[in-house]
Amino acid sequence: MIYDLIVIGGGPAGMTAAIYAASEGASVCIIEHNDRVGRKILSTGNGKCNITNMYIDQSCYHSSSGTDFYEVIKKCTPDDIRNFCMTMGIHTKDKNGYVYPYSEQASAVLDGFRSELKNRGVEVFTSVHITSVEKCGDVFKAECKEGLYTGRKLILAGGSRCAPGTGSDGSCYNYASSFGHGIVKVVPALTGLICREKYFKELHGVRAAAEITVKTDGKQDETLREHGELQFADYGISGIPVFQICGSIKRLLDEGKHPAVSIDLAYGIQKERLYEIINGIFLRCPWGSVSEALGGFVNKKLAVVIVKEAAVRPSAKCSELKPTDIIRICDTIKCLKATPSDTRGFEYAQCCAGGVSLEEIDMATMESKLVRGLYFAGEIMDVDGICGGYNLTWAIASGKLAGISSGKKYHD
Repeated sequence: MIYDLIVIGGGPAGMTAAIYAASEGASVCIIEHNDRVGRKILSTGNGKCNITNMYIDQSCYHSSSGTDFYEVIKKCTPDDIRNFCMTMGIHTKDKNGYVYPYSEQASAVLDGFRSELKNRGVEVFTSVHITSVEKCGDVFKAECKEGLYTGRKLILAGGSRCAPGTGSDGSCYNYASSFGHGIVKVVPALTGLICREKYFKELHGVRAAAEITVKTDGKQDETLREHGELQFADYGISGIPVFQICGSIKRLLDEGKHPAVSIDLAYGIQKERLYEIINGIFLRCPWGSVSEALGGFVNKKLAVVIVKEAAVRPSAKCSELKPTDIIRICDTIKCLKATPSDTRGFEYAQCCAGGVSLEEIDMATMESKLVRGLYFAGEIMDVDGICGGYNLTWAIASGKLAGISSGKKYHD
């Protein structure tokens, strides 16, 4: 059988594309190498599936390309995505801008997708292992160990290399390359940073509100500034603020540069005011140890590390401190150092930065500029979003456009 459309990849982008193409009258099949479609959906949003975000802005996304990819997202608003979910029987709710299924179960979202695929007549083939993809005349052929699949059009929606435990292996990058498409170097994003400082072993398990900033070879980068809850681990730092910048950090490291992260544990408090606060704490505890007294302002484990880094004995009495000691302690609170050596890698990444170059894709249709009838959807492209439902938004928005564009000529 020759399908009107073959979709490689049964993630949210591929399933969305298949549903919209089928709604245009196209005969569609999905080829998925996992034993079921949508496996990664189950792990999104800590199992609750953060579908989208009511606040969408171009600043929430990154790309190495100058192409205006944001037009794709503007055509599929958060309300559009919520309505799409409703058509699949998924009722949603808004929690401070973060949109979840009402049940807060990712499985409900996956069930909705699978049901809609069935309703639209999309054929789904799982546990299929592709060996090659090519275009022969006007037909695309996907050679597989299990057989041959042919289609008049093809959508590559196979995702990236992140979280290989869910089946992501980056194979679609190879298929795109075989069609002549360039690949922007793919690096892990939305993951933790491995840091060189030994004191992180002492801080494992600590959480703290903080602002992080980055200097590269001594120069401040104002675009790499985030705040929120920081998580300390034996390997370094994690948490949403770190997730937002780790892709950029990885690229800097790969370029041979030397980024340094500064952790401000009292952001929003000026140094002069911080000195008054910390000095007041020590004045009220003259016979207590410095680290114990500071434990009233920051986590006790952090207090010990801060005092040591300020070159003060943690067991020293508060009454023994000199003004210069307090200044160094305050400086360390405002600027605790973290020197990244790497990210935690693809295994722990929630998404990737990089992918198929947008310069070679028509953002009005998601069709390749190099190969007629070839389309792209989702994370395979050089677009990645911050935490908060933005990557799933991109998957659905690009999948919708690719599906409509590839399937519209088949509408009755």
